[in-house]
Amino acid sequence: MAENNKHFKSLIDLVTFDQKAFEIQAAITKERTAMAKIQDSISALQTKVNVEKEILDQAHRLVKKHELEMKELDEKEKQKSKQLSIVESDKEYKSIKKEIDFLKSQQHELETTLVDTWNKLEQAQKKVELVQAETGTQIKELEQSLEKHQFVLAEIEKSAAVLASERRPQEEGIPPEWLEKYNMIRQQDTNPISYVVQDTCSSCFYPLTSQDLLNLKQKKLIQCRECYRFLFRKEDTADETH
Repeated sequence: MAENNKHFKSLIDLVTFDQKAFEIQAAITKERTAMAKIQDSISALQTKVNVEKEILDQAHRLVKKHELEMKELDEKEKQKSKQLSIVESDKEYKSIKKEIDFLKSQQHELETTLVDTWNKLEQAQKKVELVQAETGTQIKELEQSLEKHQFVLAEIEKSAAVLASERRPQEEGIPPEWLEKYNMIRQQDTNPISYVVQDTCSSCFYPLTSQDLLNLKQKKLIQCRECYRFLFRKEDTADETH
């Protein structure tokens, strides 16, 4: 019986130790989740800037396209004007003059389009500068926040590494079959033990059988038949602390 009491105490101590590890792991998960959200926010802001830059690039390409078209029309108009100066017949003169007038009409339309395109380019440039200024400040703040979380995470991970190195000694004094069962349960549940309250499991409220209650009094390790947690009486574990 005394030997079982020591086993119970050792197992309770291991559970208490592992609870700290669970809490640290939860803190690690919390920090990583926060960091992931910050990184997503930074990516979203960078995407916002990239979208505006793409609009600006499109405006640049459109301006160059219209400028090239204008240059081609100017060249055609010059060539036709040269032809006009050397024609001999009135019919040929009128034909070339008509072509020149049409080219000038196209130039006039394209000038209007080009002015509108230049205006859009200037607007796009201003929008990029505005978005860069706004997002630049936000990204900087987010990056500073990210650095803080990275520092906190590094410190927590150090604590986790220390606990991991100290766990093995905590297993001493626990029967191998108890330890095997416990390690299996804690992979599924961060709270693998439950106290007996009014002859029921305090976690799932499943009633204990008479044999279960007898086994508990005899300091035997039993599991809840419903949630499979290890069952203890508080008075038994309290006695072990004295």
